[in-house]
Amino acid sequence: MSAGIGIYLAPNRAGHYVVTSVVPGGSAAASGQVRIGDVVVHLAGRPTEGVGLEEIRRSILGPPGSQLDLTVRRMENGRAILIPMNLPRGPAARDLSPSPMQHRAQGMPRGFQPAQGVQGGGRSAPPIGRPFGQQG
Repeated sequence: MSAGIGIYLAPNRAGHYVVTSVVPGGSAAASGQVRIGDVVVHLAGRPTEGVGLEEIRRSILGPPGSQLDLTVRRMENGRAILIPMNLPRGPAARDLSPSPMQHRAQGMPRGFQPAQGVQGGGRSAPPIGRPFGQQG
């Protein structure tokens, strides 16, 4: 069984993967380090630029309890900063998908829905696995 860290990603127009949701109960949420809008620039020591969605997904997934090294880029005070993190992959969970109310609490506009499929020239993408990156 594989597990992830409890985030959803979607590619932006520049082809980078942006955190669109942090799943409550996941290690990303528990750490308090990952924020919506963070751009994932490194996973497991490798750059993410130009990497396909399926490879990103495989990099995130791993045995529950194993560690994932990632680096995000975040804008703070008008400057881009890089933030390295080491997060444990969480245990498999049934369904920890954020509700619309949780999305609004995380700053997303009313009516926001996580990307459900690659459409319209890559403007949206499927979540990276199920919450926590579960695999059945």
